[in-house]
Amino acid sequence: MSLVPLDRITSHTAEKLMVLFVMALLLTNLAAQNPVSTLSPNATDPGEPRNRIDAYLAVIEPLFSGYIMQPSVSADWAFREWGSVGIQVPLVYANFPSTVTFEVGDIQLNTLLVFYRSKNIESFKSAALGCDFFLNTGDVETGTGFGQYVMAPFLTFSFYPENGIMIAPIIEEYISLEKDKSKNSIHDLSLRINSTLTLDEYWVTLTPELLIDLLGDVKNLWAMRSSLGMMINPQVGLSADLFYQLAGEKRYNYLGRMALKYLLK
Repeated sequence: MSLVPLDRITSHTAEKLMVLFVMALLLTNLAAQNPVSTLSPNATDPGEPRNRIDAYLAVIEPLFSGYIMQPSVSADWAFREWGSVGIQVPLVYANFPSTVTFEVGDIQLNTLLVFYRSKNIESFKSAALGCDFFLNTGDVETGTGFGQYVMAPFLTFSFYPENGIMIAPIIEEYISLEKDKSKNSIHDLSLRINSTLTLDEYWVTLTPELLIDLLGDVKNLWAMRSSLGMMINPQVGLSADLFYQLAGEKRYNYLGRMALKYLLK
């Protein structure tokens, strides 16, 4: 079943979807050849499929007046050591001078396939291909969604140069599958490097990011994602996350969140 009518998807987007589908089939076969893996103790590696449940409480201050509070719950199922699927359901409380609403935002579906994994985790550990799909379940007019279907394929590599240090470059492209009611679309490219230091049960993550609007409507944004977390026990972790906009055209004034992760066996 297609997310949107076929006549609303451009041929260029259709070609990208076909390429991703073929790559997924090939990568699935490659991944099955090397089933050996070691999971990170705090689930900070973006390229590892695993069973988990996450809960978030995010606060966003837009460029205009008002604020958005967004509690979300997500669940991921690792159907194989090399692959997982998941879903995230956000509830959005938007408080603006013109309206106040509390409703479901854009539901996110995701998948991850590992096509390379090394037995030596102290060097180049793995490479993975994934894709996030944002369903048009929110409302762009009330600030609870994009107002369009969006897919975001990404490629990530995980390196462990030293014990307790992980470096994971991520390339992700956000692509509209249709336009919103105002005929606006999204085509952004995110280039970021997840750098995580783990000390016993604690971890700190710094992720510099360059966000490029490929449509040319908004100037590039240089940003920094940060996270400070602690594993309460081997299965439960807490973290505080902040998103800093360092240079370029701001997308909003402030974004911060609290996160709870529960790692399933």
